[in-house]
Amino acid sequence: MELRYRVNHKEKKVKLLLPVLAIVFTFSFLLSCSDGDDPPQGSSKSSQYKPEVGYMAPGFALEMMKERRVVNLSDYKGKVVLLNFWASWCFPCREEMPSMQELYQIFKDRDFEILAVNLDKFGEEKVFSFVSNYGLTFPILLDKELKTALSYEVRNIPTTYVIDKNGIIKEKIIGGIHWTKSEFVNKIETLMGS
Repeated sequence: MELRYRVNHKEKKVKLLLPVLAIVFTFSFLLSCSDGDDPPQGSSKSSQYKPEVGYMAPGFALEMMKERRVVNLSDYKGKVVLLNFWASWCFPCREEMPSMQELYQIFKDRDFEILAVNLDKFGEEKVFSFVSNYGLTFPILLDKELKTALSYEVRNIPTTYVIDKNGIIKEKIIGGIHWTKSEFVNKIETLMGS
């Protein structure tokens, strides 16, 4: 009788561990997958494309919320891109969005774009409501499977990457900031001039 209990107890532990192992395996698999642009011929993706300052920004293809079309990061080559990862439930995201909209208004007719990648899992209605309430007019991209967030190693939101006209990451900012402060406006100006 005691031996049978031990076997059942071990079986219960194995049954409890299986979902955890499945999640770990899936997460590892997603990290190894890539979306979007391939690296140039003869180069290794790991050495050229990394979500780190000084490296080429990893490519991706995501659906734009309002227009229902897929956009690639490569569509914006020749523009300075502010790539922001956010969610509607995130308090610092809510805090920074008005200043991000102001920054967009300042530079929208120049070589500049904001791509706001939404990571919500509560449905598009919530995201649409958020965008409407805040009067956001820059492109909102939907990362429903979180593949792009994983490829950019996003662990905290908001996380923002400033990408130059050549696709190189110039800055990574974790946390919400006020985007119309002169230091950030000047950085964008400088990048657009290069």
